Amino acid sequence: MKGLIYRTRCFILSIMSETKTQWQRGWLLLVLAVVPAASAMQLQIVSFRADGTLSWTNDQTNVYCSIQYTPVLGGAWQAAPAPYGSLLVTNLSNSVVLPSGAFHNPQLFFRVVASTNSASSSSSSTYDVNANGIPQLVQTDYIEVPKISAISRFRSGEGHDYSDDFEHCRSMKHYFTISTSADPNQVKIFSPITGYVQNDFPESTPNSGNQIWVSSTNSPAFFFILFHVNVTNTLAIGSAVTNGQQIGTFGGEPGGVISSDIAVQVNTPTGRKLLSYFDVMPDALFANYQAYGITNRTQMIISQAERDADPLDCSGETFLNSGSITNQVILTPPL
Repeated sequence: MKGLIYRTRCFILSIMSETKTQWQRGWLLLVLAVVPAASAMQLQIVSFRADGTLSWTNDQTNVYCSIQYTPVLGGAWQAAPAPYGSLLVTNLSNSVVLPSGAFHNPQLFFRVVASTNSASSSSSSTYDVNANGIPQLVQTDYIEVPKISAISRFRSGEGHDYSDDFEHCRSMKHYFTISTSADPNQVKIFSPITGYVQNDFPESTPNSGNQIWVSSTNSPAFFFILFHVNVTNTLAIGSAVTNGQQIGTFGGEPGGVISSDIAVQVNTPTGRKLLSYFDVMPDALFANYQAYGITNRTQMIISQAERDADPLDCSGETFLNSGSITNQVILTPPL
C-alpha cells in the first residue's frame, strides 16, 4: 500500500503547566492520536513535555512519520519545521524535541501522521527556495506607504536579533517607521496575501498590539508575520483572509513602539528560512516604493556576505552594536 497515509482518530488531553514557557501561555492542548484497530498500522502519542519532547509508539518500523499541528481543530494542518515534517523511524518507540521557537501560538493541537513513503514527497508544507527560486506572492501592500518615513534593511542592526535556522544575530525582517506627520493609530494594516490566520497573540511589549501570522493559500509553506497590530475585527485562528483585507491598525503608542514590522518565513526541507518582504513582491507593487526614491530591491537588503563581513554582536536577542553598514533607507515623498 505504498503512498497511503494513515490518518488518525483523535481525542484531546488538556494539561496546565505551573510555569509559563515558550511553548505555552496558559493552556496547552495536546492531541493524542490513535490509528483505528482496523488499519494496517497503529500509532499513539504517549507524552508531550513542556520542553517540547514529543514521544509516540508505532507498531511498524521503517515508516515515515509527519508531525503536524494546527491552532484550531477544523483548520488547516501544517507540518512541523523540517526535518519533523517527514521522519524515517526505525524503532517502535520514538521521541523528538520540537523547536519551541517555531511555534508561537498559545494553543496548538498536534498529531502524527504515518506513511509507508516520505510524507514530504506529497506535502506542500515545505518549499525549496534554492531549487525553485523565490515566488512573488505579495498581492497588496501590507501598510499605507505614504505614512512611512523610513524602512530598515533586511539583515540590519535595527531592533533586535530576528534570525532563522541558517543565520544568526541580525534582523531578518523590515521595520516601517511611521511618519511624524501621520497619526499612528490611523495607519491601516492589510493582509498582503490571500490565506488563513495561523497565529494571533499579544506582543511581549505591553500595549503594542498583536502579532498576526497569515499563511498563503497557494503556497502554504510561506507565512507573513505582521507585528504590532491593533486588530479591528476579531479574527479567529483559521479564519480566511483575502489580499487587501484590512486586519487592523498600527498597534504602537506615543513613547513606545514607533515602527510596524513585517517578516516573511518559509518552511524549507532543511529548516525555517526568513526572506525579505521585497523579494516576494512583484514589480508592479515595488513601483510604489520607487515613487519614494527606492531605486531597486537590493537597496532594501544587506546581503548575507555583507552582513557576515560586518558581523553584529548579540546578547540573547539584544544587539550590542549596530554594525557599520547603513541600516535603514529614508523614503523621499514624491513632489
